[in-house]
Amino acid sequence: MQKKPHNCPCCGARTSIVHDCAKTMQNWSAGILNSFDCPYTNGFTEGVNNKIKVA
Repeated sequence: MQKKPHNCPCCGARTSIVHDCAKTMQNWSAGILNSFDCPYTNGFTEGVNNKIKVA
């Protein structure tokens, strides 16, 4: 289901999903950029969890 445009609280302009996505990326930019510096992931754990759910 697609979100309807709404008024931006800071400037009153009409905003959209793209604006929401950009705002989310801005808010989480430190974590997103840190993920490129750290060689560790939780991929193995997620894979095992998925196998348990499917079984």
